Amino acid sequence: MLAANLVPEFGAIRTSAHRHDKTADNADDRVSNAVTYEASEAETAAKPAAHIGQYERMTAYWISIYPEDIDQAKFAAYAKLSKPALEAAGGTFVARGLPELVYEDGKMTRVVVIEFASVEAARDAHDSAAYQQALAALDGGAVRDLRIVPGV
Repeated sequence: MLAANLVPEFGAIRTSAHRHDKTADNADDRVSNAVTYEASEAETAAKPAAHIGQYERMTAYWISIYPEDIDQAKFAAYAKLSKPALEAAGGTFVARGLPELVYEDGKMTRVVVIEFASVEAARDAHDSAAYQQALAALDGGAVRDLRIVPGV
């Protein structure tokens, strides 16, 4: 069995592999290996409480899906402020608009995908004063599903 766990209190990604001998009942017959990455004290001190771990240093994608109708006036005010705020924070818009095709449980709703250098950069963009002003302008004008997803 392979298990991967984020261990926030240690700032670590811990991966364990266990193999159990089905014919034996004692601990001597079990093989267990663990690989652990733990952030340095300086890395941990520089981060907010929500530790992101190994994903901090890889490309990340900000994905916004708008599952409900949008108040067009509020959305226009948000867009006017959010695009420059996110680009100034290092974001590159790679897709935005309605899907050309949807499959399975897909919905014909607005989607925005923005690429950032890292999860940390995307988080910093979201938490920036400029983007917070954009959110204030949106003022409940849209329901969104917003995710920051690490690249592969």
